[in-house]
Amino acid sequence: MSVNLYLSEKVRELPGFESKPYSDGSGDEMRIKGMRLQGDKGRFYLYWDMSDSLSDELKDLVEEISCYETIPQMGYRESGIYRHGSAECELIPEDQGNSKRQKLVYRLKITASKLEDVREILHKVKTGAIRPEESYECRQSGKDRSELERELSHTKEMRDSALQVVKDLMNELESVNHDFSRFTDDYVELQKKITRMYNFAGDLLGRQDGKKKAFRWPFVSRLGVVDKMLRALDGKE
Repeated sequence: MSVNLYLSEKVRELPGFESKPYSDGSGDEMRIKGMRLQGDKGRFYLYWDMSDSLSDELKDLVEEISCYETIPQMGYRESGIYRHGSAECELIPEDQGNSKRQKLVYRLKITASKLEDVREILHKVKTGAIRPEESYECRQSGKDRSELERELSHTKEMRDSALQVVKDLMNELESVNHDFSRFTDDYVELQKKITRMYNFAGDLLGRQDGKKKAFRWPFVSRLGVVDKMLRALDGKE
């Protein structure tokens, strides 16, 4: 098992922190209370034995824990991502044997912020008391290239069909708007004619503003009345 404890920069402030340059000038050798500190991309870490206890002052400085472990395939374990507390464990089956002999194991890669969570998730995986939250063994839901191309072609056909429907509807709407506009104009003109006929009838009946007025029928012919009506309808009277 390989366990690394990544510590914050504040480790430099702890009593017992020591740092001295290597003789070859390649960097600094750092220790905290006799334990050798490593540097990785500006981060400090310790190689740790899980059976050892960790002091409270160091525990407070732990930012991340990484753990690599292999366990024999004595019982089936589902490959995938397991989670417990702050710990996340990726489990993948492997054969670490050679051409003459198999050595079937499960490779575990664990990250966490608490040592207790690392211990607990390891125990749960080993005893089979936990299942992955993200399984690597689920049926694949993706589609191959030919399926995607068929779907793309079908989608394009549906799009073109929808665009044609929209175009046809727009043409129908334009026609309806034109008919409605023409109907409106005809309606307005009809209203005008009705008004003129009402006024013409009022003149013939000797009425003005709904009241009788003295009126004397002139000598008229049928053709003359018809002519007056037509002129009234055309707005010429």
